[in-house]
Amino acid sequence: MVYKEGVGTCCVATRDIKPGHTVMVDTPAVWGPNNNTAPQCVNCLVTWTGDSVCAQCGYPVCGLECGEGEQHRVECGVLASLDRQTFRPGDKACPAITLVNVIRLLHLADRDPELAERVTVLMDHVEDIAEDQDLKENVIEPLTKKLPNSPYSCESVWHALGVLLTNCVAIWIPGYSQSHALYPTFSYVSHSCLCNSRFQVLPDRSLVLRAQVLIKEGEEITIHYTSPTLGTVPRRKRLRQHWFFDCTCMR
Repeated sequence: MVYKEGVGTCCVATRDIKPGHTVMVDTPAVWGPNNNTAPQCVNCLVTWTGDSVCAQCGYPVCGLECGEGEQHRVECGVLASLDRQTFRPGDKACPAITLVNVIRLLHLADRDPELAERVTVLMDHVEDIAEDQDLKENVIEPLTKKLPNSPYSCESVWHALGVLLTNCVAIWIPGYSQSHALYPTFSYVSHSCLCNSRFQVLPDRSLVLRAQVLIKEGEEITIHYTSPTLGTVPRRKRLRQHWFFDCTCMR
């Protein structure tokens, strides 16, 4: 990784990489449910049928096993201390689910301090999201004002939320709901409308990035942040809205 003026910290090839060859393999530091889809089990991410909620916090789970699962255990105690939420299988969006990944990221240092240190330096764009009232109401206030004896500062919650919103990848694994994952190294890969690589998320949630064309040593590694089928105007609007930069690609 190197720093480039106007780009920031980014990934460059340390050798020539032929088309189809692997550029990197990364595993998620944090992964969890997507708040913009129907409710899903917060532990395993299977689509939620409404039959079971966690006995402690009331969040959607498949059953007792997932209610006590390793993933959900991280946030369960915090969620149980907040006001009880109501979930319905037909909901199209669940703002309260946003808390899950934020809490998991805030507690990443508990299980892997080195990984947490790598993630904490990722861009958060807090200055671009700080006036979002929905984020304040659904994330910031519950964790800093409504949580009894909260250990979290406003700054730490905003930073965690910003890192997730800026860097998470939406992943889809057959048999599971769409979810979000934060990949600590892949997060440094830049966007280009004429990108030289493409990524794939495997069933174990590991991410593989492969070259699409010959990438020369020292050349920046790039991907599409949006669908390559989007036209110029909607693509640039989406990049500004979600990643807070203005695309200047020739395409």
